[in-house]
Order: sequence, then C-alpha cells, then structure tokens
Amino acid sequence: MDRIRKSLRIPSRHRGGELVRGDASGGAASGTGGPDAWHPDEGAVRAGLCTFQVKYLGSVEVFESRGMQVCEGALKMLRAQTKTPIKAVLHVSGDGLRLVDQQNHRGLIVDQTIEKVSFCAPDRNNGRGFAYICREGSSRRWMCHGFTAMHESGES
Repeated sequence: MDRIRKSLRIPSRHRGGELVRGDASGGAASGTGGPDAWHPDEGAVRAGLCTFQVKYLGSVEVFESRGMQVCEGALKMLRAQTKTPIKAVLHVSGDGLRLVDQQNHRGLIVDQTIEKVSFCAPDRNNGRGFAYICREGSSRRWMCHGFTAMHESGES
C-alpha cells in the first residue's frame, strides 16, 4: 500500500522560505522516508511500469474536489452497493491512471489523465482501501473512484 502512496505525486509547498515536500503519511519528509527513498518508484511511474492489482469498487459523484472525509464517505457508499467489485490492474504513469479489467477481459475501464486528478487518499477505516477524486470529461462533475488493493504492499 505504501508503494501506491509513494508513486502518486505529492505536491511541494513552501514554509517560511524553505521548500518542504510531503511524505506518504502527509507530514514533512524525514531522513528515512524523504524524497530520496522514492527514486525507484518515481522512475517506475515515469517509465509507465507501475502497476497494482486492485478491486475496483466503482465511482460516485462527489461535490467537493478534495478531502479525506469526501473520499472516505464515497468509499463507504461504494462498499454499501450490492455491485461486485471488479478485479483489475491499475497502471500509474506520469500521464495518467488506467484501469484494465483482468477478470472478464472487458478491456479498459478507466483512462484518466493526471491533470484532472485533484486528490488521492487512503481509507483510514480499511488498510487496503484508497480513492481519488477527478473531474469527469464532458459533464465536468467531480467523481470519486474507489479501490481496494489485493496485496498489502501494493506489489503485484
């Protein structure tokens, strides 16, 4: 699970004149978990080789573009649905997120450009759950896509 958190771009911010990069847990980078530890994952993302075995819970419209509570509420709604999650492979690259069905061979489920992703968050109630919020293409609605990782570490 840490691998997917590290592979998604964490924005930099300035604090009192010094540049601070956030780490996977949301705090300031420390000596052991800082940006230097992310180089292998960053390289995999840039090369388009970063993949994760997931169960796709689906998507639901949300009315805010960011927030842990927004993502967790959406995940709760998606888990309450009677729809069976789809086993799929999530491909993370510098260009976008692509979700490919591996269970029914239906092909591409989601193809999302990185520019339209506004927020990504782990589920604090489920160690393997995570979601991201993005702007849907033509309708311009905010959609939250929910996932459950099939492996604890995010390794396929």
